[in-house]
Amino acid sequence: AQGLAARILKEGGTGDEDRLAYGFRLCTARMPNAREREVLGRLLAKERGKNAGAVAWTAVGRVLLNLDEFITRE
Repeated sequence: AQGLAARILKEGGTGDEDRLAYGFRLCTARMPNAREREVLGRLLAKERGKNAGAVAWTAVGRVLLNLDEFITRE
């Protein structure tokens, strides 16, 4: 999650919307829909209230890495 957060911050653009979309696309190979963007945006805002910068993005990374679409099941 920390590595994903670092990559999002480095390569994802300058704004939160761009970074959220980039991270989501890395993990799911598709763009997030409006509801997914809203939920991730609220999560990021909540985490920023408790933590600064990369720590907040690490929480977002944890969520992205735990999406059913990311986890491969056989």
